[in-house]
Amino acid sequence: SRIEFAAELSGETIYLGERGALQVTTSVVIDGDIDDDGAGDVTISALSRAGADDASDRVMTIDDGLAEIGIDVTLEGLTLRDGVTLFDGGGLLVGEGEAATLIGVAVLSNETTGAGSDGGGIYADEDAALTVIGGEVADNVVSGPRARGGGIATGAFASLLVQDSEIRGNATLGSEGEGGGVYAAGAARIERSEISGNATVGQDAGGGGIATFRNGPLTVVENFDLKINKGE
Repeated sequence: SRIEFAAELSGETIYLGERGALQVTTSVVIDGDIDDDGAGDVTISALSRAGADDASDRVMTIDDGLAEIGIDVTLEGLTLRDGVTLFDGGGLLVGEGEAATLIGVAVLSNETTGAGSDGGGIYADEDAALTVIGGEVADNVVSGPRARGGGIATGAFASLLVQDSEIRGNATLGSEGEGGGVYAAGAARIERSEISGNATVGQDAGGGGIATFRNGPLTVVENFDLKINKGE
């Protein structure tokens, strides 16, 4: 199935507020590129209104609750922003065994907190498959001891593919944090993308740009640019 937005929503923001995270529980394409020009036209914010500081949930959860029956969800031309959660996936959570493809999607200014939290912007749980194409993951934060993946984090045996994207200005805050930009516990491949200006801040923190679990499989190819990331 496919969900498209009315033309009058082009350039507008949908505020979730007390309604909480959008729950996606079946395979679907959600297309926010209203005019089909390759640029996102619809923003979804966890706030209740412009200028508020009242987010209490992430923006979206992709999960059918059945790990043995995965769903396949595509997001196009959306901005997901301002989410706040305890633990994993401040902006977007991809549940165990699910597949999510983000095309021209921006994930901005989300936050998750708590010891061992993963994915300030996006968290893909165990055995999930996350693909980011032509996207932007920026200014997200995960905080707490052993926090991982300020921009993106993946769980055990999950796969991550990033193409033609920017991952910048994300951070982990807390002791033993890892992966200011990306933390991958499963296989990760990054192509023609820039990872810059990310940071891990805290005692024994490391991997300002990218960190992997036990030096797991990471492939970077074709004009990959890793620069000015900071680990402490």
